[in-house]
Amino acid sequence: MKFILSLLLLVTSGLIKAESSPAQNMLKGKGLLPQGLHLLHQGEGNPILLIHGINPEPDLPEWVNPLDKLLEENRTIYFYRWSKYKSMEKNHTLLTESYLDILSENENKDLTVIGFSAGGVIALMAKHTLKNNPFDKRITLHTGASPVFGYGAPKGISYLMAPIVGSTTMTLGVGMPKKIIQEGINQCFHWVTTDCEKDKHACPFKEGRYSQMGESMPCGSENTISLPDADHTSVLQTIVDSL
Repeated sequence: MKFILSLLLLVTSGLIKAESSPAQNMLKGKGLLPQGLHLLHQGEGNPILLIHGINPEPDLPEWVNPLDKLLEENRTIYFYRWSKYKSMEKNHTLLTESYLDILSENENKDLTVIGFSAGGVIALMAKHTLKNNPFDKRITLHTGASPVFGYGAPKGISYLMAPIVGSTTMTLGVGMPKKIIQEGINQCFHWVTTDCEKDKHACPFKEGRYSQMGESMPCGSENTISLPDADHTSVLQTIVDSL
C-alpha cells in the first residue's frame, strides 16, 4: 500500500511523466507555427497536407493520433497555417500556391489534402481555383466537419464583425458561394456526421440529415461520407484511417 501511495505521489507531482507519442516529440518546442506552409516530416510515398480549423496549433488532441499514424507509416507530412484575419480570398489564394509548391517539389507524386473544420472550406475554395489547371488532377481533397453551408450569419453583421473576430471567420459564417457548391469539385470527399445536431454547420437544412443533403454537397452525394456516431474531432481520425 505504501508503495502504491508513493507511486501516486510521484505521478501527481510530475516526477513520472507519461511517455510522449512520436507526434508530440516531433512538435515539441515548435510552439505556434508561423503562417504559411511547413514540412513536418520528410518520408515516403505521396505527400499529405494537413490544414487546421479555427485553432491553428498542430499539437491539439485531434491532431496527435492522426499524426502518429502518418509518422508510423513514414509519410511525408506538410502542415498549412492560415490566418482568420486575412480575407477568405487571400487565404485560399495563398493555399493554392502551396498546393502548387508541393506538387512542383514532388514531381511524380500526387497530393492528399485533409482540411479540418474551417480549414476544409478554405481547402475546397483553393482547389476550385485549380479546376482548369493540370495540377488539379493530382490533388485529392478530404474535408471533415467543414462548415460549407455557414452558420446562418447575415452578411451585414458579418462584415461589421470582421475586424473583431477576423475576416475569414465571418465569411465562414455566411458559408461557401452556392455556385461553387453546386458545380461540385473533382477528386473530393466530404466527411460529415449524419446528425445535424452534432454537425449543424455541414447540413444544408436545419431539419435535414444526410438523406436530404444529396447533390447539394460540394463533392456530390456519391463522395459525401456519413459518420453516424462521430463527433466533430473524431472525423479527422477517421479520414486518416481511410487513406
